[in-house]
Amino acid sequence: MPIFQRAAVRFNQAFGEPNRDYADLFVEGNTFADAMREVGVSDAEHEFISSIPEGIAESIRAVIRSNLTRDVPLSISLIWAPAYDFGVEIWEAPGTKVSPGGISILLRTRYPLDGHPSER
Repeated sequence: MPIFQRAAVRFNQAFGEPNRDYADLFVEGNTFADAMREVGVSDAEHEFISSIPEGIAESIRAVIRSNLTRDVPLSISLIWAPAYDFGVEIWEAPGTKVSPGGISILLRTRYPLDGHPSER
């Protein structure tokens, strides 16, 4: 988990305040892992992020791209939780008079060095 914790910290630093400069990294055709490499994750973090199943990674990439290209982008927070299998939950709270709104992404993965039983 320490590998992904470092990557989550980098993610939250990059997207806690929307940075439109990153929008082109998340275009369709670029992987979430490769976009995050450009944001600044290490080789070990990139390797772990690359292990996220394609459909889950693509959903995260699409949420980021959609957010960064809208008129008023929201802050994004990435949260990690241990799990048997990979999973993702995404929430979006629109801005109101008392809150700017935001997007939360909960990513569930195995621990980075804990291979899936099917791979043992």
